[in-house]
Amino acid sequence: MLKTLYLIALLVLSLNLFGQHSKDFFSIGITPTYLLDPITPSIGFSLEKKITRDVHLELMYGFDPDWKFLNWHPDPTSTHHEYKLAFKYLFNQKENKDYYIYIGGDFFGNYNEYERKRNTYQENGKHYSFDRARIIRSVYGVRIDYGIKTKFIKRFWLEIYNGVGGRHRILRYFPEGKAVDESPPFDEWIVPFDRNAGRRWTLAFIIGLKMEYRIF
Repeated sequence: MLKTLYLIALLVLSLNLFGQHSKDFFSIGITPTYLLDPITPSIGFSLEKKITRDVHLELMYGFDPDWKFLNWHPDPTSTHHEYKLAFKYLFNQKENKDYYIYIGGDFFGNYNEYERKRNTYQENGKHYSFDRARIIRSVYGVRIDYGIKTKFIKRFWLEIYNGVGGRHRILRYFPEGKAVDESPPFDEWIVPFDRNAGRRWTLAFIIGLKMEYRIF
């Protein structure tokens, strides 16, 4: 569903480019704060375009840099894809203004696939052990956002934002050598993020910094 919305928004953004005029806003940006994600660190690359007088549309793709020293994932060879589609309503827009305040919302998704060896997990109230398992973790959600955009050097802008909402996490195990674990060692103080298979809703919160270059 999110990918469909993402592609539709990309089409709208592309068509909108042909109607630009002097008061339009179109930028390319990078969000390095996605690297702080302890599970799926990435670098966010984005396009942002004014689609009405007060509304901007942003499309972001999280690139997996595969830098070992930044990847705290249990499987260093894991791969993931991250998407974000955001709408921003900017207040008090004026020509040649150097900063804007906005509120908005975003739809986001994250797809992560990796492997574990000789471990345990829980599903439907039962505990299992396995020799090897392929794990697919999918996250989809929506947030309400608040942010500030400010120009600091000619066409270069900074954006600081935060958002809060909910996310739906789906965790699926595809094990080999699966067996019921009669005495699971689940007495850790900190439970691994992928211990419990299945679906659940959790709180989604984000704080970010984006650097962007305004093309026109």
